[in-house]
Amino acid sequence: MSDTYHFQVNLGGMLDVLSNHLYKSPDVFLRELLQNGVDAITLRQKSQPDWNGGKITITVEPGRRLVFRDNGAGLSEEGIHRFLAVIGQSSKTELVNGTIPEDYIGRFGIGLLSCFMVSDSIVVHTRPAVGGAAHMWTGLPDGTYALEPLEECPVGTSVILTAKPGMEHYFQHRKVAELVRYYGLALPVPVYLSGNPERLNSIPADFTGISRSQLLSFGEWLFEEEFLEAIPIQTPHISGVSYVSPTAPPPLPRAGTASTSSRCF
Repeated sequence: MSDTYHFQVNLGGMLDVLSNHLYKSPDVFLRELLQNGVDAITLRQKSQPDWNGGKITITVEPGRRLVFRDNGAGLSEEGIHRFLAVIGQSSKTELVNGTIPEDYIGRFGIGLLSCFMVSDSIVVHTRPAVGGAAHMWTGLPDGTYALEPLEECPVGTSVILTAKPGMEHYFQHRKVAELVRYYGLALPVPVYLSGNPERLNSIPADFTGISRSQLLSFGEWLFEEEFLEAIPIQTPHISGVSYVSPTAPPPLPRAGTASTSSRCF
C-alpha cells in the first residue's frame, strides 16, 4: 500500500518554465540524470573512502523505457521526503571544495523534474548505502507522488522513465549513447549501456578532436558557468582545455586591466 503526497512546488508552472524557458531541448534530461548519478557516487566515495566501484548503467527498452541506475549513496525514507519533493539546486560546488553540505544528496530539484519532458511519470527505486529499507517513489506531473516499501533493490538509485508520445526517439540505444558521449565527456564515473562492457565516456587523451559545443557543455557542467570559448590545449606534457569566462577577474594589485578571465581543466 502506498501513500500519496504533494510536491512542495507549483509543478504545473515549473514544467512550463522547464519546457518553454529553461531548457532548449528535452534531451537535457539525460544530462541531469548523469549529474545526479555522479553526485550520488561521489558522496558515497567520500563517506566510504575505501569504496571506489562507482558506475552508472543505462538499460534501454527501445521506444518504450529507460532505467538509469547508479550505485551511489541512495536515499532513506526521510531523505526521499526531504529531497525528492522539494525543489533545490545543485550543490556540486561545495563537494568540489571538499565539504559535504547536510542536504547534498538528492538535490535532484529541477534536474529530476526535467524528466517530465520525456516521460509522464518518474519512478525512483532507492536503497541507502548506509543501511536501511528500500523504497519506490513515483512522481506524477499533476504534482503528486506516491511512496511505498520495496523488497528487491540493490544499494543506490534507479530512475525509471516511460516514453510519452512523441519522445520515443530518446529511448533508443543509439540516441542514448550519443547523448552520454555528448553530455558525459570526461565525467569521473564510467557510464555503460546494460549488456555492453564498453565504457561510453572517458577522458580523452587529446582534446583537440572534441567539438567546441561538447567542450563548452562539459565546462558548463564542471564549473557551473557558461563560457565564451573553449580552447583545447595539447603539448608533449599537458592535455586539457582552457575556458574563457565572460566575467571580469578580480582587480589586479598593480596597474592593468582585463575584460575576461579563464579556467582550465
